[in-house]
Amino acid sequence: MRFIAFSEKFESYRGRLTKFLNDYMEESRYIEEEKKNATLTSFKNTIDLIYTKICNQKALPKLSKAASEALYTGISKNYDNLNEESETQLIKRFDSLTSDPLFSVDSLKGGLSSKDGVVNRLSKSVQIFS
Repeated sequence: MRFIAFSEKFESYRGRLTKFLNDYMEESRYIEEEKKNATLTSFKNTIDLIYTKICNQKALPKLSKAASEALYTGISKNYDNLNEESETQLIKRFDSLTSDPLFSVDSLKGGLSSKDGVVNRLSKSVQIFS
């Protein structure tokens, strides 16, 4: 759920994760079949790209929840371009994300769900993967 909500509208996140997710679920309660299929395809494509091109068909390395959300969001927002990139290029982008100061242990100590923290991390990921 977080993957989909953040991928579609992280820019509107206001710092209350439960409310954000509940509002998203309410808005999406009666989505059309076409939208549901597009969302499922986006999810599958994102996970497949990470698994095949970044992780070399192995498990994703241990990441914080914040880094994982950012990875999924950055890739899903840029999937069409990223799908054409080589494994080497994608791994460089992944390494750039995981080494960014926004994802350091010290940076994440301040609260994972603060508005600025979430929006800044997800925006950074979208930028890294664009």
